[in-house]
Amino acid sequence: MATGQGRRLAWPLDGLLIGGTAAGLTDGQLLERFATATGPAADLAFSAIVERHGPMVLRVCLGVAGNRHDAEDAFQATFLVLVKKSRSLWVADSLGPWLHQVALRTSQGARVAASRRRRHEEAVAERTEAADAPVEGRDDVVRILHEEIGRLPDHYRVPVVLCDLEGQTQEQAARSAGLPLGTVKSRLNRAREKLRSQLIRRGVSPAGAVIPAIRLDLDAQVPDALVRSTTAAAARLAATHSLAGTTAGLLAQGVLSTMARSIWWKAGTILLAAATVSGAGLVAGQGSSREPTTQPGAGTDVKTVGVERGSFRVLVSGNGSLETDQLDKVVAEIDSNTAIVSSIPEGARVKKGDLVIELDSSAARKLLANQQRSTQAAGTRLEVARLAREAAEFAIKEYEEGIYAGDRSTLLGEIKLAEADLVNVEARRERTKQARNTLKAIQGPKDRAANPDQIVGALDMEDRIDRAERDALSAKLKLEAARARLNRLENYTKVATLKGLRLKVAEARVAEISRQSEYDLEKNHESHAEAQVQACRIVSPRDGFITHFWNGNGAPSRELTVVTPRQPLFTVFDVSGPMDVAAKLGEPMIHRVTEGQRVDVRVHAYPEKRFTGIVTSVAPRPDVRKGVPVSKPVVYTTMVRLDHPDTSLRPGMNASVDVLVAEHDNTLTVPAKAVIGRVAPYRVAVKRPDGRVEIREVTFGDGDESRVEVKSGLQAGEMVVLQPESLLGDSKTPDGGRSTPK
Repeated sequence: MATGQGRRLAWPLDGLLIGGTAAGLTDGQLLERFATATGPAADLAFSAIVERHGPMVLRVCLGVAGNRHDAEDAFQATFLVLVKKSRSLWVADSLGPWLHQVALRTSQGARVAASRRRRHEEAVAERTEAADAPVEGRDDVVRILHEEIGRLPDHYRVPVVLCDLEGQTQEQAARSAGLPLGTVKSRLNRAREKLRSQLIRRGVSPAGAVIPAIRLDLDAQVPDALVRSTTAAAARLAATHSLAGTTAGLLAQGVLSTMARSIWWKAGTILLAAATVSGAGLVAGQGSSREPTTQPGAGTDVKTVGVERGSFRVLVSGNGSLETDQLDKVVAEIDSNTAIVSSIPEGARVKKGDLVIELDSSAARKLLANQQRSTQAAGTRLEVARLAREAAEFAIKEYEEGIYAGDRSTLLGEIKLAEADLVNVEARRERTKQARNTLKAIQGPKDRAANPDQIVGALDMEDRIDRAERDALSAKLKLEAARARLNRLENYTKVATLKGLRLKVAEARVAEISRQSEYDLEKNHESHAEAQVQACRIVSPRDGFITHFWNGNGAPSRELTVVTPRQPLFTVFDVSGPMDVAAKLGEPMIHRVTEGQRVDVRVHAYPEKRFTGIVTSVAPRPDVRKGVPVSKPVVYTTMVRLDHPDTSLRPGMNASVDVLVAEHDNTLTVPAKAVIGRVAPYRVAVKRPDGRVEIREVTFGDGDESRVEVKSGLQAGEMVVLQPESLLGDSKTPDGGRSTPK
């Protein structure tokens, strides 16, 4: 069933354009966005189309299909046909009239399929559910009414669909159709009269307000589930290009087949009227002309436009987006996932330093507290190591200036004392010897007998001399011992002690350096933890406007959104500075684009405004085509600087550019869609006053992707057929496609 569970598309519609809303975009712009963009942008654009025209489409499907189940299948099939036709369908403002025709055909197909199904089902009488029963009576009148609306000519059907089915005012319908208000009013009245006559012929007696009665007793809004499932089905079709597998897909395939057969039927009529059409193709050009009109000819309707003479501005056109160099991109400078606590609204004006987003900092603060304790412990260990090093250094000073100096002074004293003792002992010994010699002289010759006193005195003198000799020897030994200890102190004890003390100093310094590195590391961690707390308060780096990024779940930077490290959060840009358009220009005409050329710029968000600029650079190489299908055209990025940018412009807004590469006065031009042929000789289909179509060779001059200059073969006022090759059943020409004549 069409409302079965599908992929949920829950993106906010205000994300479709930066600084704009889908309500400000025409159907053509939304369809272009869906056909050219990818991802959420394309889905949002298509969802906007479904929400805008869904009520009218659902009313048609309910009125024609007969029950809600089949109506929802037809509803979904209608928009699947739109997906298949999105790249070839051209629409200026409203898709409503085109969608009405498709909805009518899909719901008719659903009604026929349901009737066929009921004929083959058994126990039809047992089906009692009111929701699946065919609606008789008034709904049959509604079905007939929609069928008759579908049979109206385009110029009558369009105002009926816009005013009576979609609820637009006549002024709004006039703007959508590009017609004067009086024309819309007169066509609407005539269309209602035609409908009244057609309904009477079919046996229906319409009331006075038959057209507004279509919407009575019907829900004005499409269920959200139906919108979501339809948008999801469109996304799948755009990705897989397959309609198989669902009832809605089969209905859409049937309608597309009918469209193809209708084109072949028109081609056969044209061939009968115009004889043989040789090689067909498209040429591009651009200029002023009236709107194409639908005129009969040779049994079929063809769109024609008059050949006009006037000024011809040769343009190279393309699409792009606004950029500014006055922009800063801000990312989350965090180490782990956290949530957004608060953020300022999208598009808010800020000053440098203003708080834009505040993240949950509880985890960062807890980490900072733990780190501060680790830093404090490391600081304590560093202080202990520093004291140990200072104590070791002081021990060296204490030894050199205290212990060693004291020991050396003591030894020097002992040496001096020993030297003095030795001098005294030797002097005493000499005195004793002199006394002995004096005593011997007194005693006389040796042969003279000595008395006992002399003998005792002589012995005493000898004893004294012996003691003096021993004392002298002892003094010498003490002196030598003191000198030896001083030598040991100077050359061994001092050296060994200082080396040991210096080793302890070195070890203390190594320990201190290690503790210092540990402390520095912990301090750096603390500084980083403090920075992480500060990073939870994200401020604007400049004055300007805020644009939030979207995360991977399709949601902007809002409260309770989980933010990952280095995730882009927002940009802040200054719209008062220079603004550029990064335009993508096609390869066929890029050789004519040079710096300094004037450019007309249209910003899609502000279709009523016009901007001008100048080409500042053209890329020397085409854009990288990695992952791009070969069928996509080759484009070159061309930068355009706006002359006087509006402060309402925002970076990222889509824009279209027309680069003026040449200008011709008083020349004939025709639309590119009127030209047949890829190479010379070129041809056009000229509609004669009698309605017949003539294939005529022409010579072209300058041209662009919209219009082409006519050198010969046509006269001003002649009518040429638009898109003659489409009547042959293919959008491409027999000789290979479209091109601009050189």
